[in-house]
Amino acid sequence: MQKSIERIAGDSEGVSYEFPVFRFAGADKAAPSGYLQAALHAGELPGVVAIDALMPMLNKAEAEGRIKGNITIVPWANPIGRAQYHFGEHQGRFHLGTRTNFNRAFRCLPRPTPGFCRTPLLAAPTSG
Repeated sequence: MQKSIERIAGDSEGVSYEFPVFRFAGADKAAPSGYLQAALHAGELPGVVAIDALMPMLNKAEAEGRIKGNITIVPWANPIGRAQYHFGEHQGRFHLGTRTNFNRAFRCLPRPTPGFCRTPLLAAPTSG
């Protein structure tokens, strides 16, 4: 498993947000890849708990060579929401500055952005 810390810039100079990304390399480059994320609404923790339970099983499967396709896991998919607290309570569902629901305001991209992901989500079939 490879762990990286991704960083995105905040709205103000000097502010940034970090989140971990875990990548398991599959043994079969032609096998489908998988992507799993949790906590898009940063205060909703069941997915985070599920990933926490899944990680030791994936580590074991990787050590035994049982992972076929690449797997990417982002246990905290919303670092901005994760950092928002108001009066001591977590407020990870809405952006505090705009009141936008993090789960409803996705940019509509006309086509995939090259280079957005380090590895393709689905491996291209190989011939031979």
